[in-house]
Amino acid sequence: MSHFNGNIHFIVYFTHTNNLTTEYYMKGKSADYLVNRLKWYYKGIITTNKWGIKADYLLSVFVREINPYDFLNLSKRDFAIINENKSYSLSDF
Repeated sequence: MSHFNGNIHFIVYFTHTNNLTTEYYMKGKSADYLVNRLKWYYKGIITTNKWGIKADYLLSVFVREINPYDFLNLSKRDFAIINENKSYSLSDF
């Protein structure tokens, strides 16, 4: 798998309680690491360098590893990184 700058790239699908599914482009060290971080902030607020999401209205999260070179319409700037300093879990409130 090819990577930009050593990061692994993912499409993350968030399904909300209203059955709306949104797609976000994210990058991280590994799928396990990203899933772990998403679980940590579940029922809280996930903040990245591009957007924020209230995670308390999520039904499910699906993480799909991709090769960014297969998506010619995307650049490395399209992929967000979780900002640990600005994300909060339910226990932080």
